[in-house]
Amino acid sequence: MSRIKTTGRRLFAYNRNWHRQAAIIAALPLLITIMTGIILMVRSDFDWIQPKARVGVTKLVEPQVRFEDLLTKLKALPEAEVKDWGDVSSVNFNPGKGIFQVRLKNLYEIQFDASNGKLLNSQFRTTSVLVELHQGSFFHPLVMKWVFLPAGILLLLLWVSGMYLWIFPKISKANQSGKSQSSGGSKKSMNQVLDSPSERSPEEVLT
Repeated sequence: MSRIKTTGRRLFAYNRNWHRQAAIIAALPLLITIMTGIILMVRSDFDWIQPKARVGVTKLVEPQVRFEDLLTKLKALPEAEVKDWGDVSSVNFNPGKGIFQVRLKNLYEIQFDASNGKLLNSQFRTTSVLVELHQGSFFHPLVMKWVFLPAGILLLLLWVSGMYLWIFPKISKANQSGKSQSSGGSKKSMNQVLDSPSERSPEEVLT
């Protein structure tokens, strides 16, 4: 039993030291992940984070603007920096709002009315930067795999070790409390046995 106690205490001490060291190593990547994660949760509430989808003249079943005309309009916008379709990340048609949402490689989002091709909005898409920062790919793909991914695994292990550091003292305290009550009860019962008539001398019983 004493061996189990000693092993448990050593493991507790080692786990506490490891918990502190791992927290220091993972601190910066986790700080970036936490901060960008919080901002991304409220991205739809702030236009500067994620451009809000504008509304075209009418809802459409299919766009009335050709893709060739769309590319021409993109080339005419200096901030778009578009020379050909290779500079475009995606083109989304939103029939409910009657618009095109064009996302570019330079992280701009351009919105056009899908019924007449009118420019509705041109804005830098901060959300894309936040997502890249959140996962670490903003710095380099290798940074994402060799820094942010291990930091995420460390966070999981920190949670496990933290739960152990929280639960172990409670279990140890409960065991000690149970033992003290048990030993107290044993002493009390022993005293009762000693005080019983069967254990007294004949003179004590007569008196």
